Amino acid sequence: ASIDPKGDVLHEGHAALQTRRAVDNVRALLAAQSATLDDLVYAIVYIRNAHDRHAVASVLEEELGRRIPIVFAEAAVCRPAWLMELEGVAIVPDENAFPPFL
Repeated sequence: ASIDPKGDVLHEGHAALQTRRAVDNVRALLAAQSATLDDLVYAIVYIRNAHDRHAVASVLEEELGRRIPIVFAEAAVCRPAWLMELEGVAIVPDENAFPPFL
């Protein structure tokens, strides 16, 4: 979501800027696990108003390209000032995985 490290909402009223901040926050969360946006396998975007879909989708295409499925859902989001929320799943190789069977 579009929040700062203290949890304050950023970019109230600007769906594209909120999306960019949400992607930056996801990028930081992934980096903490030695992952990147390239490890995302899908994303779900919750948007408060359908009219913001194009602005949100444009930023996501810039940041993520068209390599993963992105599902858009018009829905209530957690905070009134948020216009969107971003959820995703990333898969990274596990260095502690069992060796392949012989």
